[in-house]
Amino acid sequence: EQQAVEGDMLPSLPASGVPDETKMTPKADELPMPPRATVTSTPGKRWKVLLQRSQPQEMFGIVWITNLQAAPDELGFPVRTIREGRVVDKFNQANPENAVKPGDIIMSANGKSAPEPMKQELVTQMEVELEILRPT
Repeated sequence: EQQAVEGDMLPSLPASGVPDETKMTPKADELPMPPRATVTSTPGKRWKVLLQRSQPQEMFGIVWITNLQAAPDELGFPVRTIREGRVVDKFNQANPENAVKPGDIIMSANGKSAPEPMKQELVTQMEVELEILRPT
């Protein structure tokens, strides 16, 4: 499936076109530390779903967001969209109590937690077990 990537916002300049140096970005040691989404610190519902496709060309139908700025210890990829009529959509209809929804976080696919290995599992395997987190 495709990966959606969130872009960076560029700062806007004042009407003069010259940045105001009094409002420059603080130094790194002055910035507050952002919260990290990790297996041990993110509360929420966790479950696994087993997805099976009937033929190799059938798509699982998940689009997730890859944060290119994420630190190596940040885990999980938020689900952006579930494609209608594909494997996950059919799973959701048959299993509403364990449905995968936009905003859920894919923690792993067949035990793989990095984006490229997860993508490879979704592209090459007929059966994929996803570990899902729904943050509270």
